[in-house]
Amino acid sequence: MKKFYSIMSAGLLGGLFAFTSCSEEEFVNEAPGGGEETLTDYTVKASIKQAKVLGRANMQGDVYAWNAEDVFTLWNRNKGKGYDFTIDAGYDGSQPAAVADFSGKAFWEEGHKVVAVYPVKKATSFADFATIIMPDTCKQATSAAELTEHTYMVASGGVKDNKVEALEFSPLTALVQFKLHSISDKEMKVRYVTLESDEAVFPATLTLSEDGTVTALGGMRNHLTVDMGEALLAKGGEVSAYLNVLPTTYADTRLISASTLLTVKAKVWNGKAEQELTLLKAVPAKDLILEGGVDEDAVDHTGDNLEKTAYQFAAGKQYKFNLNVDYRVYIPKTGFAVDETAKKITIYNAEGLRNWAAKADDYTKFDVKLEVPAAGSVVGEAFTEKVIDFANVAQGKAGANWTSINGLTGSFDGNGFVFKNLVIDKNGFIGNNNGILKDLTLDGVKVLNLENRTGALVASNSGSIVNCHTKNVDMANVTGSGECGLLVGVNNASTATIEDCSVESGSLTCTTAGNSPTLGAFCGKNVGTILHSWVGNQVKVEVKGSNTNENTLSIGGFAGNQENGTIMACYSLADVLTEAPANVGGLIGSNGSGHVRASYATGTITVKYKNGDWQTAGGLVGWNNYGKVIGCYATTTFGDGTTASTNVGGFYGKFSPGAFEQCYFTDGSHQVEVSGVKWVNSSSELQKSATVRAMNLALERFDENLKYNFKVNEDVATKEKQPLVWQEAEKVSGAEGPDFGDGGDIM
Repeated sequence: MKKFYSIMSAGLLGGLFAFTSCSEEEFVNEAPGGGEETLTDYTVKASIKQAKVLGRANMQGDVYAWNAEDVFTLWNRNKGKGYDFTIDAGYDGSQPAAVADFSGKAFWEEGHKVVAVYPVKKATSFADFATIIMPDTCKQATSAAELTEHTYMVASGGVKDNKVEALEFSPLTALVQFKLHSISDKEMKVRYVTLESDEAVFPATLTLSEDGTVTALGGMRNHLTVDMGEALLAKGGEVSAYLNVLPTTYADTRLISASTLLTVKAKVWNGKAEQELTLLKAVPAKDLILEGGVDEDAVDHTGDNLEKTAYQFAAGKQYKFNLNVDYRVYIPKTGFAVDETAKKITIYNAEGLRNWAAKADDYTKFDVKLEVPAAGSVVGEAFTEKVIDFANVAQGKAGANWTSINGLTGSFDGNGFVFKNLVIDKNGFIGNNNGILKDLTLDGVKVLNLENRTGALVASNSGSIVNCHTKNVDMANVTGSGECGLLVGVNNASTATIEDCSVESGSLTCTTAGNSPTLGAFCGKNVGTILHSWVGNQVKVEVKGSNTNENTLSIGGFAGNQENGTIMACYSLADVLTEAPANVGGLIGSNGSGHVRASYATGTITVKYKNGDWQTAGGLVGWNNYGKVIGCYATTTFGDGTTASTNVGGFYGKFSPGAFEQCYFTDGSHQVEVSGVKWVNSSSELQKSATVRAMNLALERFDENLKYNFKVNEDVATKEKQPLVWQEAEKVSGAEGPDFGDGGDIM
């Protein structure tokens, strides 16, 4: 039996690995002549190069040593075969050492080239063997490091005098240790620890050349995670999470910059709920520099640090983070917390909302969120439910009126909160929205002074509003000449959007003659886009008193006026009444060059002013002035006292000009039919399949990326007034379907 010895040394940093066992596998090699080569038993003496031999490979003593049952692989480049070598059975794991014998079966000849990889690596080709893959989540089931599977080392050499030349192993990974110290009041269980970056800087793959050098890094990602299971972190105790990281540098490559932001998060079980804690928040790599101790970011690099390695995680280096862990949230006296680095504000109580609002101008472009912390996780007064009742003494300044926030340029996440009994001096909850407002409901709103632009939620929107709602809104005694709505005063820019919003109930009343405001149950005026929003049947818009001003009002059950905007998949069930001359519509009062699609109105319009020259009223739109209306209907009725005239119609009052396609109305007492607008004698006629198909085809032809179209309403309680309701758009077969023609599409 051939036997040779060779010293293999690994110049490794003091850091430790728990090696696991792997069964030996034989490789049968095909001889050049077509037969089989005989595998021979060999013994290889392998050493780990280091200053002293102490501790074990499971990180006791911060040095390397072999563990029992360790295995590595030798790859014969000439034959394209790999051979596993296992530490000798006689190795005493209780007496850790840096030198040990490894045995295995192999075949090679004089001059062959070999590459060695630790840990054992099964492969059928060198390309497979030379590709190192690091998962984005590694498991650690105990408090000790379990890194064998992903602690890669490589060495290369050749066969001379029937022996493998001495091999010097080089590490291929950096070791990151998160030392977690509890400063909490009870034990926790650590489930995950994650290292994040604001850039994709962590390689998923590393590729080796035939001489064992790194040739490429790939599969970049922005996070790496240690799955800790449920590692116990006792009160006042410590536990460490260990993570191997493929290097962020090789040759001239540098993936991390001095300004790259690094974050460390942990998911813990606090005994009642799982929480995600941010232990280190968006700290630039250049600031993670400290030889010892703990800096203000709770980071301690007691070994190598990022400054010494040019802000990179370098192979063979160890990086240690000392981090305090507390599941509790400490609420500031102000009631809101500011994160200057991430530009985030968290509001924890009603007083915090008021205090933030008073200083909102100091925090432009910040992202604001209302938060209910997990039960038992807070120190200080905090929300316990997602309701703020401004009439409740316990919630803060009882009865104090809300002063409108001048301008929102970041975001405001209502997080599903309901604000009750809000009294607003003027404008709205927010005066000007240039950012993102979402997930908020106002219930019981009274606006005291309705001058210029007024909306219960937002006076003027130039940004985005999503999933916001108002109900029980009282807006009386409009005196100005601006735009007023029970949700928004004006949607004021071509890029402004409102989506998935509603006005459930409320009233908007103008009582002063001589002024001409623009009034809408949802918004006064729309210049942008409103999508998938609605007004309920407990809403009323009313103008009292006669007005001889030729500048007529624009009043709508949804929007008073639209100019070059788009209203898509919206409806109104509101009632509209006016004693003054106005352009009145069940959906829109006046539509100037705007688009209306897949929308409808079903309320009651009452017009008591008799002068036909100054008065227009339509079941959907009062005056369609160069507007385009497609696939819409009106089941609007007209109240007692409304005079039939050429400017009053079941679908529109007048158009000059305007374009309609596949539009329908049911009020036969005020008929105005033109091309594209057709009267049907009942709601059931609108439910005919040919009608629905024709409307949806028209919508689809206009917009192939249509989000919503119509289906038949099967609800007995609502189908009379709302015979067709929305659905997520379904393609209609045969886009060349019939238009109105001779009425063949109404069956």
